[in-house]
Amino acid sequence: MKKRYNKMKKEIILIIQNIMQKWNTFINKKYPKLLFKFLPQNIFLFLLFLLSIGTILHFNQNILGTVLYSQPIMNDNIGPILTEAVEFKLDNIETEANPDNICFTFATYGRKTNSKYKYEIYHNESLIYEKKFNSKILKDGKVQCFPLKEIEKETMKEYTVKIVPIYTDSDNAITIFKNNETNEPSMFITKNIPLNSGRNLVLMLFIILFFIGNYIINKKEIKPEKFWLIISISYLFWITFIYPPYQIPDEPVHFYSSYRMTQIDKNKTLYENIKNGEIITPSNIECLNYSDVERTNKVSNYEEMWNCFKNAENKVDKTYEKYNYVSSRTGYFASSIGIKIADIFTNSPLIIFFSGRMINTILSIIIIFLALKIIPKYKELLLVVATIPMFIQQQSSYSYDIFINASTFLSIAIIVKMMYSSKIKWGLYSIILLICGIFITEIKMIYLPIMLLLLFIPDEKFKRKKYKYLYCCSLLIGMFLGGKLIGMVFNNGTLPNVIGNSENMQRILEQPSLIFSIAFNTIQKNGLFYLRSLVGYFGWFSFKLSDLYIYAYVICFIYLIRHNNIIKEKKINTWICIASILLSIAAVFASMYFSWSKAGLDYVDGVQGRYFMPLLVPILLLCMSKKEKKEIEIKNIYTFINIIVVQYILTLLVAFY
Repeated sequence: MKKRYNKMKKEIILIIQNIMQKWNTFINKKYPKLLFKFLPQNIFLFLLFLLSIGTILHFNQNILGTVLYSQPIMNDNIGPILTEAVEFKLDNIETEANPDNICFTFATYGRKTNSKYKYEIYHNESLIYEKKFNSKILKDGKVQCFPLKEIEKETMKEYTVKIVPIYTDSDNAITIFKNNETNEPSMFITKNIPLNSGRNLVLMLFIILFFIGNYIINKKEIKPEKFWLIISISYLFWITFIYPPYQIPDEPVHFYSSYRMTQIDKNKTLYENIKNGEIITPSNIECLNYSDVERTNKVSNYEEMWNCFKNAENKVDKTYEKYNYVSSRTGYFASSIGIKIADIFTNSPLIIFFSGRMINTILSIIIIFLALKIIPKYKELLLVVATIPMFIQQQSSYSYDIFINASTFLSIAIIVKMMYSSKIKWGLYSIILLICGIFITEIKMIYLPIMLLLLFIPDEKFKRKKYKYLYCCSLLIGMFLGGKLIGMVFNNGTLPNVIGNSENMQRILEQPSLIFSIAFNTIQKNGLFYLRSLVGYFGWFSFKLSDLYIYAYVICFIYLIRHNNIIKEKKINTWICIASILLSIAAVFASMYFSWSKAGLDYVDGVQGRYFMPLLVPILLLCMSKKEKKEIEIKNIYTFINIIVVQYILTLLVAFY
């Protein structure tokens, strides 16, 4: 069996080498050579590039245009469309532009149907357009659009659309969702986006940047930290502004927590300031939800955006009781500085909002640059993880998770520096590690076990072996106590109660064996969701990158693991680190089961893939194999990142604008 496997392996390698040889011959011919100065030169990355074009075209085809009117709530349906036509009058709909399409949310009862229908448009009583369709094209709970054929906004009240059954039966019937309270169908009125629109011009700009980026990658040797700055200036900084306000999950909560920090009353304690629900804001602060996150998930009115950009006349006290349950964190300090600076000079809600985001993004970019500069090995690994679309989403938001991610990166970089470099600034690095650990403890202590990677620092770096363990223990204790002390300051001298009086806690204590069935059910139910929300499941989980990119990252990580040397350390220390990572993973699930999941639930609810982002680099470091390594082709890593990041930006622009 082993001989057969080795023989097959050699044959596959020979085939791949033969393909690559022919490919290299082709791209070095006269005209292809000129073209491939701007394109991925590795055959597999070129295929990924072609597939990425296909995925964005498919995504663009299936996304709604500019939404002019929406009624997306669907808590009932109109009943099976079997023998009678269903008509929808447009007399109560007003739009700010001429509509192009009407889109209904169909229900197929969760099965494939094979029935025939007609979509019809009537002007008063006259039929002006009809289109036959088979119900096979419909998906359960999904939107299907039909043309409105040059209807003008002023005359919409004169039109009626109908869904007419031609041939169907009870086994093939479809229906349309509706709002039970208003009796309106779940539908959208949309306008197609013209080719010369501002959005498409921005799309073209980033596509041009992609080709320029490939040209630079193909022509020059670039250090990873320099490439990070190029990527940050070209793409990452602008993603901060591409995301409309509130389109990143939980962002309103994080924004108002940051805003609250800017208005400290010296006559009150820090705790009283933070818990105060009144904030002096621009009078039109509600305009920040111009993308209508809970309905359209798309910017549909650019005039609203412009009005939100303009200065409000004054500032007023606003009470945001729905955000009062959030306690503040040190992770809000950076964004609060951005808000404070903007707040001094302007009353524009949009400028104030994006100023806080921008500071977070810039600080994260700087920290990751320092990490790439410091770390002597595994630079490519840090670079790839730092450009995962979900990582970038966190970096471009108000979430304090960006400081967990950045602190983790910087800590790992310093630890690896301590492992492999002869010249180490022990005092400076120890202070930075302590600060990072305090941040992690105060914000989300479940990630503190990552710091046990300190055990990988070789014994010979210390005069005596016991000094190493004394150093590691002292740092960990300092991180824990420092984080808890700051947490007590924010929580009025008490430690926050994360678990609460959870019925699920009592359930597990009474029957510990339930942990295994709950774990199995959780992975079975949500395993794919964790992968998707680790790589790219955006907005309020309203759209995602193609699953193609999950496979692409898996292949990329395998490549990096196979081309990097293992961290050489005693087995006991390796196992301690593995156990610490598993402990962090278990803590993520436990915290969400005891504080978020409904009582008696047989799986863990609320966990997202992004929660594992800080653990990704340590996991990959511990997966390095002992075999001899080939040199990493850094150009391929840069090209891979360029493809992914541009695809991510194009997807955001198509989805949100």
